Amino acid sequence: MKTIKGRGRALFAIEVLSTKPTTFTFIFLFFMAATAFLLSCVKEEEVNGRETVSIGLESKAEVLASHGTLDLFIYNMDNLQRLDSHSRMDFDGAFPQRIEAGSRGGMKKAVVLANWPEEELKDWSKVHTLTSVFCVMSYLGDDNPGRPRMTGTATVSAGSVNTIISMQTLSARIKIASLQCDFSGRAYAGETIKNARVYLTNVCTSTTISPDDNPGYSFANIGGLSEGDMEAFGAREMLCRKIYGEIGPSKMVTDFSLYCYPASLKEERPGQPVMKLVLEGEIGGKRYYYPVPIGEYTGGKVNRNTTYQIDLLITRLGTDDPEAAVAPEAVKVGVQVLPWEDTSEQTIDF
Repeated sequence: MKTIKGRGRALFAIEVLSTKPTTFTFIFLFFMAATAFLLSCVKEEEVNGRETVSIGLESKAEVLASHGTLDLFIYNMDNLQRLDSHSRMDFDGAFPQRIEAGSRGGMKKAVVLANWPEEELKDWSKVHTLTSVFCVMSYLGDDNPGRPRMTGTATVSAGSVNTIISMQTLSARIKIASLQCDFSGRAYAGETIKNARVYLTNVCTSTTISPDDNPGYSFANIGGLSEGDMEAFGAREMLCRKIYGEIGPSKMVTDFSLYCYPASLKEERPGQPVMKLVLEGEIGGKRYYYPVPIGEYTGGKVNRNTTYQIDLLITRLGTDDPEAAVAPEAVKVGVQVLPWEDTSEQTIDF
């Protein structure tokens, strides 16, 4: 009976489909309408589930180049802190800027990178969570003072339009404001410093993009100026500048800067030497060095997005080693810690 009943149902169904086309058409149209309705609900839910986040970017850092890039990463603020969206765009190198991206609802952490090579961000493992992106490393040799690498972060909510992020350079600027020598009363009075240059030694060349100013563990010019290390820099003037003219009793006002990444400079530690600014030049035909441990004048640290303006007055002969400590009375050092954007031309009179 069950078999016959089952067959009867099958025959009945065939009969309905074959003898009542109007009924079949109705069923087919109903099915299609229901499917379209469900799909529209899904699409509507997807659209409504993402909102535009609009973020204003500002920076007072000097940007000389007329072209750059911006990468906006938006991360969920839950336990996993996974990447919600990523947008890459060109910009004209100037601030302020406004950028937009889609984001699902809820509180988010926005991370913005400026002037970052695209190939360095293609590794998914480096950017798929907030923790991992804060571990992304930058290397000073790949940076450029005319188009510096910059970062900024902020907590935002989907649909927000009032968020402002202050972009900061990863590098610190060591600005040489003035150079002068005074050998009066010495046997070599009247001598000047010729063929001079200034450079940084034991320079920290790596850092993470984390806003915690974490110093890296790679260094250049350890113990002195290294031509091999300098070859790794696309812009070697970041670490070394030649002085044109002779340094004498009249103050030489200069306007150039050297660059480094954040560093802790209180004391020498294994694998983490203390950075120094070195003035090198010839006095009476002999070469001398004046190494200045910058940390002694900055509270033991050099921070990103900060200018350290330095004036030097040389009063004695220096050392024959760029790492050897120079006698305190041989050089007078003036250091002003200033915001990056400070363009003060005021020098220190000793």
